Amino acid sequence: MCSHRADMSIQLVVAGEGGGPLLVDFTGAFTPRALTPGRVARLVRHALRQGWRPELPGPPIRLERQAAQLPARPFPVKEHPDTPGRDLAWAVDLDPLHRAFPWPHRREVFSAFRLDGACTPADLGTLLGSLIAYRSGEDPPLDLQRLDWDRLAARNLSVSAGVCLYVGGERRMAVGCCASLNAGREWRDLPETGQAPWNGHDPFSTATLDREAGLVHFHDPAHAGDARPAVDSVALPVYRALIRQLEADLHAFLEAWAAFLRPLARDRTELFLSRFTADNRLG
Repeated sequence: MCSHRADMSIQLVVAGEGGGPLLVDFTGAFTPRALTPGRVARLVRHALRQGWRPELPGPPIRLERQAAQLPARPFPVKEHPDTPGRDLAWAVDLDPLHRAFPWPHRREVFSAFRLDGACTPADLGTLLGSLIAYRSGEDPPLDLQRLDWDRLAARNLSVSAGVCLYVGGERRMAVGCCASLNAGREWRDLPETGQAPWNGHDPFSTATLDREAGLVHFHDPAHAGDARPAVDSVALPVYRALIRQLEADLHAFLEAWAAFLRPLARDRTELFLSRFTADNRLG
């Protein structure tokens, strides 16, 4: 039995072994999703690890066995000889997938990783699943065993990703919500246009050009009302080197992405890649 109250808490009564009730009370500012047995098991395990104990103790609950979650790849910080101590990276942060796909992927967890040539099959499979799950519009469900790649390519294939900055191994600039991979040209062209690139909100991180001083300032304010103090500043030659590294990462990602897609899309791979490239302004 599950009840959802106005205070955004969830109370769940689970039948334990031998019929004993177990009251599970989850409280938090989130919208509850379908509580499948597997999701309940994970929530209970997490609560127990955090020190939670049942309000109505009963016999031990039998938690459903779950398939091992594919491990997340640690976000690597790279060293570059021409920009010592600094690393600029594309980062993607995907919402949890709540359905299974017939290729490697992660489910029921947020998936964040760097877009580069080291992307794993689980990274790329989660990205493909996200493009399907969150770009569906009003289309009827896709048959995942016989994907219509023409129909899939006709959708908006833009990726939610943004640029983060690491200095001395420490993250100085994070990616905000609603950032987009198609802002890559704005980052590349900043020295010429002077236009601050869009990198999402909360934080409203970005970069600005001080043309007179020949500097680019990176900003990571807590919210839009801040004065946007610089968290780091670099000379224009260093900024251009950082952008070259950023674009090299992206090129390597696209090669890995194509290699992942070919066994799935077969003769429609180039069509899908061309639309993906166009929607994300990568050409």
